[in-house]
Amino acid sequence: MDNTLQLFIAAPDTNLLYSGSYSLLLVLISVSLAILAAFASLNAAARIDYQHDRLARAIWIAISALTLGLGIWAMHFVGMLALNLPCGIYYDPWITLLSMIPGILASGIALGTVRRYGHRPLFSSILLGAGIGAMHYTGMAALRLDGFVRYDPKLFALSILVAVALSYLALSVKNRLACTDRRCTLLIAVIIGSAVSGMHYTAMSAAYFVRGNVDMLPPTAFTPNTLALLVSLTTVFLALIALAVASVSGNRQAARQLRESEERWKFALEGAGDGVWDWNPQTDEAHFSRRWKAMIGYGEHEFPDTGAAWIAHLHPEDAPGVQDTIQRYFSGELPDYAVEFRMRCKDGAWKWILARGMVVERNEAGKPVRMIGTHTDIDYRKRAEEAMLLHASVYDNAWEGIMITDAQANIVSVNAAFTEVTGYTLDEVRGQNPRILKSGNQDSAFYQGMWENLLRTGHWRGEIWNKKKNGEVFAEILSIGV
Repeated sequence: MDNTLQLFIAAPDTNLLYSGSYSLLLVLISVSLAILAAFASLNAAARIDYQHDRLARAIWIAISALTLGLGIWAMHFVGMLALNLPCGIYYDPWITLLSMIPGILASGIALGTVRRYGHRPLFSSILLGAGIGAMHYTGMAALRLDGFVRYDPKLFALSILVAVALSYLALSVKNRLACTDRRCTLLIAVIIGSAVSGMHYTAMSAAYFVRGNVDMLPPTAFTPNTLALLVSLTTVFLALIALAVASVSGNRQAARQLRESEERWKFALEGAGDGVWDWNPQTDEAHFSRRWKAMIGYGEHEFPDTGAAWIAHLHPEDAPGVQDTIQRYFSGELPDYAVEFRMRCKDGAWKWILARGMVVERNEAGKPVRMIGTHTDIDYRKRAEEAMLLHASVYDNAWEGIMITDAQANIVSVNAAFTEVTGYTLDEVRGQNPRILKSGNQDSAFYQGMWENLLRTGHWRGEIWNKKKNGEVFAEILSIGV
């Protein structure tokens, strides 16, 4: 008989109606299918924003819409099969298949709308709720029994309201929580599954199953339990495929982002003049950047890609200390890996290098399997330090007394010979003017001439009488340079 959507204004006599009951197991399965499909669909939808072209985004919208739409349909169909009526029942296959379309289309449009207008979920909720309702009542039209189906108008309206309200709740929670983990996604999936299930069972409460002639039904090859099992397994299979595809895509996206991040990091470091290295201490495989190799005079393919090759190029005096530092860092004794050493260049010269690095991956046993870091050319700095040490040695060990002043002619340093000659220590003269040594044997014209010559030529040399700390006056040859 015709089961298209028709309403009873007044409830019919109960003697004219079939009284049905539900299989609790199939009810639970139907709700679980809706939640599983929603979870898989949300995971697939999360991949949309990571796609860089329209076709890829459209494919992921289609996957998520198909997964959610089929889940809605499977929930409805298994929920229908959960109903036990004391009469023969079968389903028109073409209308049953047709009933999938509203759920899939509404899911796709709603997901696309949420993605573009996520801050206004009401419109998407109405679309999704209407799609769930259209799918349900189209599916009900496929029902064939010895009688016909009519609906209570109030419960019919309530069923649509339940679908829209719970869809709105799910999409609002999704927007406010900005879900990035599986627990949050599962919460939203439960709310969407509740929206689908709530709408379905509210709509089933709105249905009147009116008695008719059983002889009008054709025979069927599938029992309700067989159909429920078939639909459930198919839906679970499709949902798992969607989850697997989303997971694989997510892993590929993460790997691509990691590669891009590493490339940007290497580019930034090499742009600053540093060389980059990447080493597996367990296999000894290594990768050295172009700048790393150029720093010691090698071309792109001239240096072996092993840690052993790097060790072999260390200065014999530095290699033991470098290896000890690495092992202490691996064991946790040192919080950071940073060490200076000399490396042999391609032309045989030695160059000072500052190496820094960190372990970024360990295996199950806790052993490092990936360590990355940089080489910085510090040869100029080390040469300058050596020159300064040499100058300091000359300064400290000179036989002549030496005094250094700042731009304001205040003493900042003296050597040991100065103390021996004058009797003043550094602490006693630091910050003082050299006039503390003035003996008074030269007049102001002498000092004026000395300063004029110093300012004109940048240096002055001559004999002068100065006074020691103990008051003794002595003659000395004084050289001043600026």
